Amino acid sequence: PILLSAQTDKKFYFENISIPDGLSNTQVWDIKQDKYGFLWIGTQDGLNRYDGYNFKIYKNDPEDNSSLPNNQVQSISIDKDGNFLLGTLSGLSIFDRVSGTFSLHYPDSNDANSISNNITKIFEDSQGRIWIGTGRGLFLFNLEQKKFSLTEIKNNENTIPTDGTVFSIMETTANEIYAGYLFGGLIKYNETLNLFELIEGKSEKKDPLKGNLIFNTFEDKTGKLWICTNFGLFTYCLLYT
Repeated sequence: PILLSAQTDKKFYFENISIPDGLSNTQVWDIKQDKYGFLWIGTQDGLNRYDGYNFKIYKNDPEDNSSLPNNQVQSISIDKDGNFLLGTLSGLSIFDRVSGTFSLHYPDSNDANSISNNITKIFEDSQGRIWIGTGRGLFLFNLEQKKFSLTEIKNNENTIPTDGTVFSIMETTANEIYAGYLFGGLIKYNETLNLFELIEGKSEKKDPLKGNLIFNTFEDKTGKLWICTNFGLFTYCLLYT
């Protein structure tokens, strides 16, 4: 274990859990905990269920259409009703825990190899809407109908379909939806217009986030957004009134 000591003299221990312990791969993309206490870990090579002692690993079986469709599990979402959604390199997978089977759903059903089927982020908001970030475009997913709807973004005076890669989607305490949009920057969903708009924050540098890859966004207790990018950490003040 790695021991860190802060100025408060509190001691924090880090334990490395890896392949010798049963983890399928050392590259971990996402982790969630279900209502039963199990940890579900998405890795570069399989979905792992961890009970604190042992791992159960789910992987693709080319001869079984009900197996995990792709071993690269990049995002995990467990909604309020217990529905289990997985974002993989080749589509959205819904896991049936009772039968232990997986179903596959494509944002671009016309081309299985489309980059739009690379599911990079799954996020459920407070209204129960499921947002799907992909390698090309940001979608809304209707779970009941199993249908995807491509969102739009304002482009000058026009609107166009979103076509950038999205790794980050979040909702603020004011119930506003933000996403990181490659390479455009930070975008915000306009509920009235039903489209996304680019946020042009005030800075010494014009459009400081443009061209950056946004990995994650976080709102702190003061309402400030912290934006993690490949070119450093940025902050954005929401200025709620």
